[in-house]
Amino acid sequence: MSKAEQIEALKTAAAAAEWPKLQELALGALNEYPEEGFGYDYLAQALDAQEGGSLEAIERCLLKLVELNPKDTKALLRLAQTQLKMGDAPQAMVAYRQILKLQPEQDEALNAIGEELLFEQNKAAEALSFFQAAMKVKPNELLYQINALLAMRSMGNREKEALILLTKSIKLHGYQEKLFAVGAELYLAEGEKKKALKLLQMLREKDPNLTYVYNVGRIANELEDYPLAYDALAQAYELAKANNEVSSLLLQAYAKAAMELGHAQKAQELIEQGIQISPSVSANLLLLDSLLAQGKLEEVEKELEVLLRQYPLGSTFGLDVILKQGRLLQAKGDYAAAETLYLDLMKAEGGQKDAAMALGLMAINQENNPAKAYFYLSKAEALGAPRASQLIKEYLYDYLKGYAEQTLADMAPAIEQNKNQAVFQQLAGKYLSFKAVRSESMRQINKEVADMIEEQLKKRIIFFSPQAGFSINPIGQTTVFAYELKVQHSPNMLDFELRPLDGRRGLGVRLNMSPQGLVWSEKRGEFLLFELKDWSELGEEQQSHVQESLAKVAYLPDAIPQH
Repeated sequence: MSKAEQIEALKTAAAAAEWPKLQELALGALNEYPEEGFGYDYLAQALDAQEGGSLEAIERCLLKLVELNPKDTKALLRLAQTQLKMGDAPQAMVAYRQILKLQPEQDEALNAIGEELLFEQNKAAEALSFFQAAMKVKPNELLYQINALLAMRSMGNREKEALILLTKSIKLHGYQEKLFAVGAELYLAEGEKKKALKLLQMLREKDPNLTYVYNVGRIANELEDYPLAYDALAQAYELAKANNEVSSLLLQAYAKAAMELGHAQKAQELIEQGIQISPSVSANLLLLDSLLAQGKLEEVEKELEVLLRQYPLGSTFGLDVILKQGRLLQAKGDYAAAETLYLDLMKAEGGQKDAAMALGLMAINQENNPAKAYFYLSKAEALGAPRASQLIKEYLYDYLKGYAEQTLADMAPAIEQNKNQAVFQQLAGKYLSFKAVRSESMRQINKEVADMIEEQLKKRIIFFSPQAGFSINPIGQTTVFAYELKVQHSPNMLDFELRPLDGRRGLGVRLNMSPQGLVWSEKRGEFLLFELKDWSELGEEQQSHVQESLAKVAYLPDAIPQH
């Protein structure tokens, strides 16, 4: 029977539902034309119809085919797939490995073996090698990329590589649920909460299940984006109620967001509901916050007496309990006692960030002392309190801008009277103490103050580098001691750096990650950038030229600051 005749016979038997005949014809076709593979679907159809979709029957037929033709990779592949469906992973792996012996670049087999290894302990690196081999065959296959990301996550030391692959996959495939879910986990593992939240937000929009919605709320809480947290956790609460899955953790997270937005009574109700499900110290502490917000000070005082005995400072919840005591003192109007308590906490291990935040808030709300507020809030920000940045922006903008303007005004007489580089060293040195300008919390002030500083410098300095920002090298004659003022300019940062450089270690500034120097050009009448290596590596003629050039720069030795 010719191939065409066999195909026609298969179609006729299938149409007539002659299953035994169809099975016989399909086996014959697969045996005679194993490379064509057109009999597989008919065989599966016949077996499904005869035995109610019995995988065991399909496996028996495929084993017979492989026995007849051990090099039939299509039969081996179908056999492995069938055995996986049956839950017989070890036998499926035997089939997949046999396929790789015959066809080392068979991507489905590579991926399947990798997936099996990924389930085994300490086999993530080996699994990754199989996924990477599969990706070489099909670089744009989403499943292989996701599996590679899972392996890298399990390994724990391939974060950069994983993030590069994640970015590439997202650009290539756009929104894919599993890709975004894995990506969010990777970003969270790297501490990139904002990026993780962005992916989770898309997951929430496309597939608003409880896990995604709750995680949006949880992470938004951690990032202190309370409106988003409240919205997401309200949705998560309704989803959990519908499925009888309301947990104490969900209720606490929801209550925290509610309280931060001023819904203290609602927060109290949520917390009490959570305590009924699962009592915990963290829930009790959150309940104190809601009671404080409602002015129920007697209830707070009674609860705190118990907690202070159970959890002294240094214990698991000791710091949290002491902070609540400070808030109670503030609520009662005893600000001196509260300040003393917070100052003591500043000396305690692990207490600096929260105590600095509390002192900064007191300086804003009770004392109206912006200088003191900035002192403590900048400490809190440096210790990683994200809300400190927001408070500086909201409450201290005018104060800090005024400070910068006054700094420039103080320097104006010296700038007018002196045309040399030492003045600019003083300006930069004084400006360096204005740390808020270099912090992320002061983006707008960055821009305004940077413009003021640059305007002053541009009026009096005639040599600039063509790179971003500008550089000034006040250098001391033939002794070849350099003091570098570096300005880095970007939307998020303004950074002045002043540091000494000597001839033995190299001269000049670092721009674009390359050591650069400024040398006076007689011909062009300006300073030129050139690459300057270690002083000892320069030839005599080069050293002489540099020394002559440096001698032309005016400076005041007494004004050079200490590093």
